[in-house]
Amino acid sequence: AKAPPTLAVADLGEVADIVKCHLTPEMISSLQALSLDFHELADTCLMTLRLELRVHCFYHLLPAMRASSYVLEEEVSGPDPLIGLMNRDVGTFDDIMRGNLSAHKAACVRDGIGALIADVLVNDVTSIERINRTGVTRICRNIFALQQNVTNLTMARETDLERARKFYELMYKRPKEILDGVAKDGPLYPAEQYARLLRLMVVSGMTDAAEFDEEDFALQFDAAECKYTAARKQRSKRTSTAQPPPS
Repeated sequence: AKAPPTLAVADLGEVADIVKCHLTPEMISSLQALSLDFHELADTCLMTLRLELRVHCFYHLLPAMRASSYVLEEEVSGPDPLIGLMNRDVGTFDDIMRGNLSAHKAACVRDGIGALIADVLVNDVTSIERINRTGVTRICRNIFALQQNVTNLTMARETDLERARKFYELMYKRPKEILDGVAKDGPLYPAEQYARLLRLMVVSGMTDAAEFDEEDFALQFDAAECKYTAARKQRSKRTSTAQPPPS
């Protein structure tokens, strides 16, 4: 069968001019309104997909944090099965999206998903009743598996999930070591998140109750933060004075 004839760009322009000449102002106005409606519908669909992806994450991640046991006698080699299920579900969602959306729109749907997962992981520390060092290792492996999956989707380094992993790795340290880290590198999280983590460590027997007094910790945290700020200002001052004056 013969292929249908194609129109050159110039021919298309002529056709558009001919059609426009035969349209009344009312018809043009209706078409413009219809075009606007379709644009708004497209934006709504895109926002719905953004929300749906996030619902998928909440659906799997919250039970994984709250139903799993983190007091383990033996080290587990892989991530939690619920985390594996979430990775597969999110991967399937992304495959379907890639087949139906442009790369730009698919990226818009994924944008911020790593930060969302990291926030859930850090804020949901209060849902863990007890934990031991082996349980901390399991959580860190869960986060690493999530980080790998999200990186494969976004093709970008997921620093937010690295931050979440480092949050749980603080449980390998003593409270004083955590405060020393704040004084040296600055606070990576709000003071309340540090306090939540330390409460869990005390309840779980990972640190002595005598090492963590909430009121004292708040004062010590402020002092460590001030020490870091003063040291940073001093470094900045030394750097500025070391620079040669402009010629």
